[in-house]
Amino acid sequence: MPDHYETLGVSQNATADEIRSAFRGIARQHHPDVSDSPASAERFLEAKDAYDVLSDPDRKRNYDIAQGHRREQEARQRRQRAHRASDASSRMRQAQAHRTRSAEALHLSMLLNQHKFNQAESLARQMLRDDPKAPLPYAVLADIFRARGDLQRAEQHYAYAAQYAPTNRAYRQKHIEMTEALALRTKQSTGAPKGPMALGVAAFVTLVSCLYVVLSGATPAFPAFAPISLWPLSLMVMLFVSGIAIGASLSSGGFLDVFDANRGSAVMRVPPAIALGMIALLNYWIAVVFYLFVGVTQSVFNPSMTRLLAATGAALAFFVVAIWIVNAEAVRQTALWGGNVLYLGSAVGWFVADSLKQAN
Repeated sequence: MPDHYETLGVSQNATADEIRSAFRGIARQHHPDVSDSPASAERFLEAKDAYDVLSDPDRKRNYDIAQGHRREQEARQRRQRAHRASDASSRMRQAQAHRTRSAEALHLSMLLNQHKFNQAESLARQMLRDDPKAPLPYAVLADIFRARGDLQRAEQHYAYAAQYAPTNRAYRQKHIEMTEALALRTKQSTGAPKGPMALGVAAFVTLVSCLYVVLSGATPAFPAFAPISLWPLSLMVMLFVSGIAIGASLSSGGFLDVFDANRGSAVMRVPPAIALGMIALLNYWIAVVFYLFVGVTQSVFNPSMTRLLAATGAALAFFVVAIWIVNAEAVRQTALWGGNVLYLGSAVGWFVADSLKQAN
């Protein structure tokens, strides 16, 4: 619909004289008696229609009202279009942000499960700067602190993860585990000191076991199994018994945290302690190298695991001396594979002692 004011070239506040003068100016230029151009005829007719409306006060008032409604409707339509465009842009930004967060979350989980703890920690902190209420980064940081043996900070971060993801059962369970582990640690620290006695028991059992190996003879019990073909049965049994004593004594003496505190995680599929145990079953020395490598490169030395590995290694040295006395040819086999049995026994002893402590 043409705007009559624009057609005549006047403002909406133009007086009747200004409207009349504008029409006359157009008529002098485009009247059919003056110009036979089709464009001029069309221009004259548009101007005449505009003048007929604007020169009549009643028609002009009705026209102004209609124009006001039209302008208001157009403004409303423009606002709606702008709002829809803004909504579409906001949805696109939100979708892009969601894709970015999803990609970061996937990358974070991959880094953690690859035991790249330093990179995972850095990315988790960056994600929390962008979104302080994101639960996954808190859970990842909690897993890392748990792997380092920092149960206090692990408990705090599991609490944040459970708070911001209340439907996630894993986060709640790990928070409960850390709370119980901290309570048990506090109970142990306030009780009578048992450390020296526990170490004494472990050393005594190990020495008695080594003595039994020396006195029981050196008849090979597994000649068909090449890695330990020279081992007497007494060596196998005493290695396991000594391992149980080491794990139980260290746990009872407060040198090891709650067993569950070192084997679980919220995000990692295979926590370092579990990976270490699996490797130790294959070969103790490979497990030691793995632990040292990950610990040095990723800053995840765990006090409990360090003590357990060190105690197992010390006991193994005594058994190597004992078997040397009985059968020097079995020293190499004992040094290579004896740690496997010792570590397995120590894990069993740790678990049993920890279970008994929690039951009491």
